[in-house]
Amino acid sequence: MLREDTLQSPDYVTLVGLLPACAKLAAARDGMWVHCYAVKSGTPVDAALGSGLVAMYAACGRLAHARDVFDRIPLKNVVAWNAMISGYGAHGRARHALTLFAEMLSAGVRADGMCFLSVLSACGHAGMVEEGRSIFELMEEHGVEKGELHYSCMVDLLGRAGLLREAAELAAAAPGGGGRDVWGALLGACRKHGEVAIAEEAAGRLFELEPGNAGRYAAMARTYEGAGRGGCSEGAVDDEG
Repeated sequence: MLREDTLQSPDYVTLVGLLPACAKLAAARDGMWVHCYAVKSGTPVDAALGSGLVAMYAACGRLAHARDVFDRIPLKNVVAWNAMISGYGAHGRARHALTLFAEMLSAGVRADGMCFLSVLSACGHAGMVEEGRSIFELMEEHGVEKGELHYSCMVDLLGRAGLLREAAELAAAAPGGGGRDVWGALLGACRKHGEVAIAEEAAGRLFELEPGNAGRYAAMARTYEGAGRGGCSEGAVDDEG
């Protein structure tokens, strides 16, 4: 645990630098020490320090603390907004994430790719298909390029909802025909729903992208088993081997 007597009067840069480690380790006590020290020393909680505190509190599951810090940041940049939106999404508060995203846009803050990714992820975990579709389409309107992770989030959202054919079509429309994240998300959804035909399509793409990844063969085998076709799994692996 951090102690005031172990640090030689940490400055602003040090305090900001400590917070990502606290967030990664979900070390709430250490993160709160940083926060208390900043307040005691009169260090201004601006967008950079505030964003770190928001992310730290959210990572520790203390959303009320995170929101309190967020609301007190005087000039919020996109990083600050995204820290709070991401925190809500990570803890299943998709409605809160969407509401805050709308407030951010109303405040005239330009959403970036990371922000859209956080909102899409929140929709995915909450099964909010229509909202996810709207956010995905909104990216083009805001001039934000859709990357591999945005497509994989959307494929995962559709796949969770059982919309596997739509998910497969979206995967094929991803940049470069889709990468391992996109097709991996589709394969995982097919396994969940016992959809063999589309799973074979996804697995075929993954075998091309990662021919040496044994985990993909195992995932396909489990898909066959889940669909009651355990006898097909060995042959499928042999065909690709």
